[in-house]
Amino acid sequence: MRLSEAFQLFITDLIAVGRSPYTLAWYRQYIGRLISFFGDCSLDAVSVDDMRAFLASLRSVKKKYTTEQTLSPATVAGYVRAIRRFYSWLEENEHITPNGNIGRRLKMPRLPKSEPKSISDGDLRKMISVSCNSPRDFAIVLFLADTGCRIGGLEELRLSNLNLEQRQAVVTEKGRVTRTVFFIEEVASALRAWLDVRKSDTDFVFVADDGKRLTRWGFRAIFDRLKLRADVAGRANPHSFRHRFARSYIKQGGDLGTLSDLMGHSDVLVTKQAYAIFQVHELQRKHDDYSPLHDLGANAND
Repeated sequence: MRLSEAFQLFITDLIAVGRSPYTLAWYRQYIGRLISFFGDCSLDAVSVDDMRAFLASLRSVKKKYTTEQTLSPATVAGYVRAIRRFYSWLEENEHITPNGNIGRRLKMPRLPKSEPKSISDGDLRKMISVSCNSPRDFAIVLFLADTGCRIGGLEELRLSNLNLEQRQAVVTEKGRVTRTVFFIEEVASALRAWLDVRKSDTDFVFVADDGKRLTRWGFRAIFDRLKLRADVAGRANPHSFRHRFARSYIKQGGDLGTLSDLMGHSDVLVTKQAYAIFQVHELQRKHDDYSPLHDLGANAND
């Protein structure tokens, strides 16, 4: 079986199980580059050494539309994840033998510890301030900041899944997984104000001026516009709001277990690795607050 044929079977299965168009596009981009690298050869013609050579070649790929010169370690890690999943699917569906699953022999690149990716408190205040003239944009900013939901959940949010009285919403996010998010009364009020002026026959909560559902590209355009109006230089994309939600929860003393549930993670380790990242001054403050010597009381020298 050739690579392109195997990949088409993989994509067809993803469509059959209801994976999102964005997931399909992600695999097409990543596995598509792999097929371009090797040519449309047979599956058994690619060895684990060949695959490592492909991953090594990515380190020198020039990045488009950015000042960064090459693909980031996180992007290379994304290729490893895509290849692993592709080959695992091939094995699960008996297109290759267990010995032929070269994906499992690829090691995940070691990623450098990154700085927090959340929007700053000051920039969030600016974004809220400039959005208040638009009931829709104001509701979007507050909902995203208070729920920590992914942009996919915002895009898929429906009136039938929104309960303003109980201040809850059921969102559908990556992998078509649904979960309940919560928000305070201020957010509920902003949503009511938006729904009072919203003109659309669709069940989707957030719509464009023409009444059609806002896509994630529409949401990104809104945030780009608000960022420009607010004169924000730092991170202010939708995912930075999710990061701030998590980090604010942790900094205020929330536990990782509960946060993992609030974030919709299946494993608390994912929450820790992605969001429990502290700068030096934050670690200093936490040490000062929770020093083991505090347990000894004022007479630590006795």
